[in-house]
Amino acid sequence: MEIVADFNQWGENYGYKTTIAVPFQNENLASMYWLGPSANTAAFGKDWDAWRDAQRDAQRDANSRPANFQARISECGDSITRHGYDIY
Repeated sequence: MEIVADFNQWGENYGYKTTIAVPFQNENLASMYWLGPSANTAAFGKDWDAWRDAQRDAQRDANSRPANFQARISECGDSITRHGYDIY
């Protein structure tokens, strides 16, 4: 997906990489899941701070890369839930 490649290019500077999971066996086959694994909680916090700060800055510059990402993400659908998991 183009948006994933573009986001991952931006995220390289922050150690952030995302993937999209599309269910093929699930009661909800219409949803896709944006997954962004982090090395640990501290790394997630740093990544989240970078994204949040970029969105704050995007409010001042509607043509910034993060503002464009958020607009594209918003066009893709609704964020109906957020989950966190530890993976062993």
